[in-house]
Amino acid sequence: MRKTVKNKKGYSLLEMLVTLVVFAVLVTMIVQVLLISIESSRKIAVRSKLRGDLSEIAVMMRRDFRNASKIDTANCIASTGSFNFNGQNYNSGCVFDLQSSTYAWIIGSSSNTCATGKICKFIQTAGGYDLFYESSELLDIDGNRSRIEFQEFADDVTGSRGIVLSTLVADPTASKNIGIPTQVRQISVFTRNF
Repeated sequence: MRKTVKNKKGYSLLEMLVTLVVFAVLVTMIVQVLLISIESSRKIAVRSKLRGDLSEIAVMMRRDFRNASKIDTANCIASTGSFNFNGQNYNSGCVFDLQSSTYAWIIGSSSNTCATGKICKFIQTAGGYDLFYESSELLDIDGNRSRIEFQEFADDVTGSRGIVLSTLVADPTASKNIGIPTQVRQISVFTRNF
């Protein structure tokens, strides 16, 4: 004789499929939130690094010009054409003496020692000028909108003085494709008497 069991406990195929579909939708949503969070964190980190690199350059330039013993007024003028330094043409730059050495901050342009999209600091050696510092790969300095200028003025009490004005316009490198807006740093430094 056969016994029939009326209260079988278990899941039907339909219940299992519904559970799997709900689980798949939840996992997809969680993965999407995780991917958006990772991308957002990456953008924040790159933006922070970009701003930090640009601020570091601004601090170095400000310190150099403030402590300079002499600024070469003939070689510290932004021109609409180009700035000739060490036999090469640049968009803008400034030559100055600091701690018995001659240095130069240069905004790079095509086909020269300081590449397009970079800002470089050179130090004078017996053989010319050697690269001392170059901006990071993350920064793309806009050579057409960035300038380093020197404005000289005379005063009756202290003699000749000046102010170095610099505007640095930077974008993240195009290869990063992170959608960060253009960053700008402006520097103004009153120089010592020279």
